[in-house]
Amino acid sequence: MFEQEDKKINPAAPPPVPAAPLAASAKPVPPGPAALTLKNAKAPIVLPEIHTMPEKLIGAPAGRAPVVREVVVTKEQKVAMPAPPRPPAKKKGNLILIITLVVVLLGVGASLVILYVPFGKKVPVANLNVNVPPPPVNVNTNVNTNVNENVNVNENANVNVPPPLPRSGPDADSDGLTDVEETTIYMSNPLNPDTDGDSFSDGNEVLHLFDPTKKSPAMLKDSVNIRVANNAAEGYAVLTPASWAERGSGTDQYFVDAPSGEFFEVLATPKPATQTIMDWYLATSPDAKASDVTSFKTYKGLDALRSGDRLTAYLDLGDKVLTVTYNLNGLTDYNFLTTFEMVIASIDRYKP
Repeated sequence: MFEQEDKKINPAAPPPVPAAPLAASAKPVPPGPAALTLKNAKAPIVLPEIHTMPEKLIGAPAGRAPVVREVVVTKEQKVAMPAPPRPPAKKKGNLILIITLVVVLLGVGASLVILYVPFGKKVPVANLNVNVPPPPVNVNTNVNTNVNENVNVNENANVNVPPPLPRSGPDADSDGLTDVEETTIYMSNPLNPDTDGDSFSDGNEVLHLFDPTKKSPAMLKDSVNIRVANNAAEGYAVLTPASWAERGSGTDQYFVDAPSGEFFEVLATPKPATQTIMDWYLATSPDAKASDVTSFKTYKGLDALRSGDRLTAYLDLGDKVLTVTYNLNGLTDYNFLTTFEMVIASIDRYKP
């Protein structure tokens, strides 16, 4: 059999040369990479060592056949030869372990299904919806037993609307004195705001008790156009227009009347000397309010109150109050408001 395979390998080669007999001391080589032992063979079979023909022998005559040498590997040479590398072993152990675990888990799962799920019945599907409870609703169970007994009764049938403030009469030169005041009281020029040419307007000079027709220090109390009225019984003195008529009712009331019908009134009323002018005002009438008046000091230094319409003033003389009033007597326009302010500014305690 071996010879047939050898012939197939090299059919054109000449007959093989018989192998030399082994020496008496030679031992058979065990099977290895260079020798094989057939079953029932008496001696080891040595495979031929195949060499590549050198280029110089290519094309040699056919009668010269290449020499084939037999190589016998001794035991010592076999030990010295390095062993061929072994192919890496396949990691079949881990794969087998994983497959075994999967089979066991499937078996356990199947057993549980058989034990707890009866045959022939539908398995209910688990409800995965999460029920969120609605927010609590506060129900007010308190019963309101209070009875509203407040009844709004409007007792004010008429609404009192204050009349519009009166308007000032004509003032051609805008000096603070109406044309009527300049021509009937002070005899100043109604077309010249500074009649005496002292750089002060005529109205400003009258408010400070100066004569608008004469330069400073000419005072109104020295003018022939102004009257000094002394009331020794009530303890005060006041300046009024000399051309206006005087009248009175006892010593506590004093009037001066303008030709137009307008008039001024000075009324003396007792009060405690320790009481302030504001306390006296609030005590005079229960309807009086502090917001109805404005506090100020007169040119002579008296504590005083002025009404919102500027037509009434209350002056504190210590043990009495002087109420000074500008009465329009039915007229809608006032002509002597600056003169009224001059009267208030001139009031002082009486000095004999």
